[in-house]
Amino acid sequence: MKTRLDSATIASLPRLLPSGPQARERLRRIEERYRRMREDPDGCAPCVQMIVPTTDNPTPEEQFHDPLLMLKTQLDSLRLSWELGDDRLPAVRVNFGTAIVAHAFGCALAFPTGSLPAAHGPAIASVEEIAGLPRPTRESGLYPKIFEWTELWLRYLPEVARIQHFDIQSPFNTAHLVRGNDILTDFYDDPSAVETLLANVTDHMIEILPAYNRAIHSVGGWFADWGAWWQGAGRISNCSLHMISPAFYEEYIRAHDDRFFAAVGGGRMHYCGTHGQTLAAMTANPLLSGLDLDPKLHDFWKLAETLPRNLVLCTTATGARDEFVRRLLRGDWPAKRNLSIYCYCRDMDEARATLAGLRATMPKEKA
Repeated sequence: MKTRLDSATIASLPRLLPSGPQARERLRRIEERYRRMREDPDGCAPCVQMIVPTTDNPTPEEQFHDPLLMLKTQLDSLRLSWELGDDRLPAVRVNFGTAIVAHAFGCALAFPTGSLPAAHGPAIASVEEIAGLPRPTRESGLYPKIFEWTELWLRYLPEVARIQHFDIQSPFNTAHLVRGNDILTDFYDDPSAVETLLANVTDHMIEILPAYNRAIHSVGGWFADWGAWWQGAGRISNCSLHMISPAFYEEYIRAHDDRFFAAVGGGRMHYCGTHGQTLAAMTANPLLSGLDLDPKLHDFWKLAETLPRNLVLCTTATGARDEFVRRLLRGDWPAKRNLSIYCYCRDMDEARATLAGLRATMPKEKA
């Protein structure tokens, strides 16, 4: 497989993160902190990750065509977090964007400049095509490339690093990409066809995720994702729920989310929509172990009072200079202890100062 890395750089990849007993013990402690947030929400302390930009990064387009270059780019970022001593669990991902499952169903791919691939229009043009839409296999779309790269990465992965699963989106997110915005009127014109499409996508997700988890040796009921350790087997992204009502979610979509989590053993959810009216229904499933939201769009202090006690609440993205982080630095933390803070910093100095400040003001673990 072609790569622009020289042989010495390739040989150094497993050493970009430490190995040995001390490194393994640190990894165990990181995992234990995340486990405690789920299993002991009243006695845990928040976890904090500081994301620092690396220099001279190759473009997403270059990484898309070079597996070892993508791996090195991600390991370089993880190395900075390991040096800082934050709570980031070292994990890499074969990162081909958000349209992997939709592409397997037939969506064309677009390659925006400076970005990962995205869906380029729907796969089907009419509601009548839904019934005959074939279910993808492991040989569809980008899957062969994903599994091939994963096998290669396992040969060069540092001892303490894990591989997280590729982006699988969710039943409705993918159905929305496959059908396009017409799915919003299909709910009224032919709701049974929408449910057929959702069921097809869900069935495929239930097939492909366990197959990939076996490939990355993800076992034991916990999985790596976004630098954290989560109970379950995978993450779904439900951003398209922003465009429908809570009633539609309950009537048409929730059963498919619930069936997916029941089949794979639970997991977590990402939601970058602005309205929060659907959050209560989204988080009602006891198999849901975590939820990440943008704190600029949702009030974490109010959510701390209403979300399930053992549901880990994570920031989708926040910056060290955002008001959300400034409020935490002033000692004003939400009542919910099981918080995972994913914080972007300009450089290592800002990251060190912010990490120290957050750890000084956050609630401490109880004995």
